[in-house]
Amino acid sequence: MKKVFALMSIVAMFSMVACGPSKHNEEAEAQRQADSARVADSLKTIEDQAKMEQEAAMQNENDSTANGDSTATKTEENHEGAH
Repeated sequence: MKKVFALMSIVAMFSMVACGPSKHNEEAEAQRQADSARVADSLKTIEDQAKMEQEAAMQNENDSTANGDSTATKTEENHEGAH
């Protein structure tokens, strides 16, 4: 009897493995991959925007130093007049 039960257990195990993943699991995996791609795209967009803002801020800073810093000029004028 033990041999019959063991044989039936092995047959049942092989039949479950042979069926492969269910369609529900495949759909869930496809949805998970789509969600991952959407999140990656969103993160890439945010990183690109932050990089552009940082580059714009650096460009504005470079422009103000190249044209002379107006606040430094006014401060220097105030100190020269006080002496």
